[in-house]
Amino acid sequence: MHFADNDEYIPMSDVEKIRAARPEVEMFVYAGTEHGFSCNDRQYYEPKSAALARERTLRFLSRYLRPSGETA
Repeated sequence: MHFADNDEYIPMSDVEKIRAARPEVEMFVYAGTEHGFSCNDRQYYEPKSAALARERTLRFLSRYLRPSGETA
């Protein structure tokens, strides 16, 4: 999960509730960012944080998803 530390829609108190309820889930909070920080069509786009969030997401997906046609 990726969160902006200055998100007006998802306050840090809610992030902490999620973290407490699901400690096994990877969570990242990006300092100095606002809601939509990874969307380059938004005013709060923050390229460095967006790139890091993308890298982390792709790493997560590569760990848990198999290429099409591959079996366990």
